[in-house]
Amino acid sequence: MPKVSVIIPVYNTEKYIPKCLDSVCNQTLSDIEIICINDCSTDNSLKVLEEYAQKDNRIKIINFEQNKGAAIARNTGIDNAQGEYIGFIDSDDYPDIDFYEKLYNAAIQENADVAKGTYKSAQTGHFDEILNEKIKTNKMNFAYEYCSAIFKKDLLIKNDIHFPELSDMEDPVFAFKSAIHANKVIVLDGTYVNIVSRETSQTSGIPSLKRIQDKLKGLSVIIDLANNSDINNYSYGYVLSLWFSVNIFNIAKNKSSDVCKLLSDEILVLYKKIIKKDVFLDHLKIRSTIIHKMLSTENKYELYTLPLLYENQEQKEEIKKLSNLTKLFEERLRNTNKSLNNKNKEPIQIISVVNDYDLYDKCIKNNPFISNLTNANLIDFNNIEENKYISVRYNEFLNSYDYTKESWFIFCHCDWEMVDDINAILNNLDKNKIYGPIGCKAEIIKDKYLTHFVGSCFEKRRNGDDTKCYYNPEKSTGEADTLDCQAMIVHSSLVEKYNLRFDENIKYDLYVEDFCISAKENYNIKTEVIELSSFHHSNAGYRGVPYSYKQQLKYINSKYPNNIYGGTVTPIGGGEYSQLNAREYMMYKIRKDMMLKQKVKEQVK
Repeated sequence: MPKVSVIIPVYNTEKYIPKCLDSVCNQTLSDIEIICINDCSTDNSLKVLEEYAQKDNRIKIINFEQNKGAAIARNTGIDNAQGEYIGFIDSDDYPDIDFYEKLYNAAIQENADVAKGTYKSAQTGHFDEILNEKIKTNKMNFAYEYCSAIFKKDLLIKNDIHFPELSDMEDPVFAFKSAIHANKVIVLDGTYVNIVSRETSQTSGIPSLKRIQDKLKGLSVIIDLANNSDINNYSYGYVLSLWFSVNIFNIAKNKSSDVCKLLSDEILVLYKKIIKKDVFLDHLKIRSTIIHKMLSTENKYELYTLPLLYENQEQKEEIKKLSNLTKLFEERLRNTNKSLNNKNKEPIQIISVVNDYDLYDKCIKNNPFISNLTNANLIDFNNIEENKYISVRYNEFLNSYDYTKESWFIFCHCDWEMVDDINAILNNLDKNKIYGPIGCKAEIIKDKYLTHFVGSCFEKRRNGDDTKCYYNPEKSTGEADTLDCQAMIVHSSLVEKYNLRFDENIKYDLYVEDFCISAKENYNIKTEVIELSSFHHSNAGYRGVPYSYKQQLKYINSKYPNNIYGGTVTPIGGGEYSQLNAREYMMYKIRKDMMLKQKVKEQVK
């Protein structure tokens, strides 16, 4: 019995097969069999296979007379394999020379049903072991990259684990089902299979209708597997949100309204099948940053379909009733316009200090969620020619405003992009508080402190690269000590009543944080984080804390010598508290949870 059977489906890859076979035939683990399934290739692929088989008797060729697809080819390989373990490699990819020896030895030593390495780009050498780190915490996070693993044959045969006969999604279905039935899944860092990216591959370009439909069929299988398995909440949310978001992306990427219309009902049917919706939506909210990264930021039509999936329960029910995915953007804009007819609407002053008018035009001036508002007034301070402190600019506005005209003030960066119905939100707010989309709160536990993010924030570099999310699922809204300076909302009547102003000694950082703390200490005004969808196109979240920030932090700390407040970058204040370490926080959480459970029991009695 060979130690490993390597299954290679082949279809019209004559240029790549030699590299693939050379790497497999020369593995440091020699006790292998190599099963090549020629899926009715029309080029010279079969000839190349036959030439290699003449030189190496470990190579077995199975020749299809009709094209059946990669899934059937791999399944045929599984049914004919004699090895103790089975591995898969695409004919245009190639493993490192010691790939199978490392995986096999580790699998035997750990008595594992699955041993997994890592995908590495053959062109750039880049690799990402994030998935492996997730699998280390829970085997159920194995949701893709099956070609980087070997699987015990008994695992596959006894549990009827085969590839679904689809043009796409066979990878995650196979990996996920294997993880469900495996007694143990182990990962090996530094063990690579090299993936060759080709423009002619099925995963490049605009996806076809057939491919998207097969993706949805595969997603349906994964949802059923998750619903019927003993899987923890994190893995449930991680796996389903991953592949749900990929399907949304592919539908949006298609750019065909007919295709989107056809598939939108299917997406919503799949959503209804998900039994742990709250867990799923929490993960999908984070996952949307990845979709946002992949989609063109210039295509507002696609971009604004995303936040709609993550609103409150009432809006979720409305979304499920929508029949056309391509109309989500227009639907939200219509809702924005409808709110303008609300008799309680008030003027909105949107105040920005601008150092980049291209970004300002994109995020604010030409943003349809702002430009369509008839009650919004834009105030932009040009800080390109005359670079004044932001706190000074904001005070210039506050000092010149006619307070007989009550209004909402939104102080925001020129790179802050709102994608929400702001009128509907403002109509429900208490005018005696300060608001924003993300903030921070310090919790004092005995003589130590712990800071928590409150709310959510999507950050993107100004040049369009990268996207990341700051998100606290436990505190998506609620009271905060301070807000991040990207956006702050306050009513004119509150500013007038207490003569609120920004501290002009603070230049370009911490002026909003100081505004919140000062309002609380001097007038007991509360700051609150609200649900407000937005993107922040900033470089600040991608670099270290600059010296200028540290100088201003020293100043603001001296203003509040006896307290500690939460800040989204650093804690604020001069209070003599030390930070709670990870172990202390874990013990605190355990005690807090026990007290909460005891309280619930007492209430039940």
